Amino acid sequence: MRLFRRIALRGSSANARGVLLWAAALATGMICVWEHVYAGRLASGIESLEDRRERLEAEIGFLRMECARLSGRERIEAYAIEHLGMRYPTGDEVVRLGPDRATPRQAPEDHAEGGAGAPDNG
Repeated sequence: MRLFRRIALRGSSANARGVLLWAAALATGMICVWEHVYAGRLASGIESLEDRRERLEAEIGFLRMECARLSGRERIEAYAIEHLGMRYPTGDEVVRLGPDRATPRQAPEDHAEGGAGAPDNG
């Protein structure tokens, strides 16, 4: 009888181990499949983010070029003349300010006639 009990215990223990082994193998397989699917989703997400980054970089480049074009001196000058009615000032319309020109000074007689040292008006 004891021999039969030992065989029965060994048999149930072996069955339990077998079932446990199969369950572990099944769980491992399911985890591997899930990780593969998850890795595929991550790769797809990364790819879409890279595409979005490339589009944004292209848009940034376009906006930089557009900014440079719109802030060009010639364009601003033409807009000021055409739409705002601005013009370049004449020589007598220019007033220079500075620490040495805070008070009006009288020009010497030889400078009044437009000599070599005439004041700069423009």
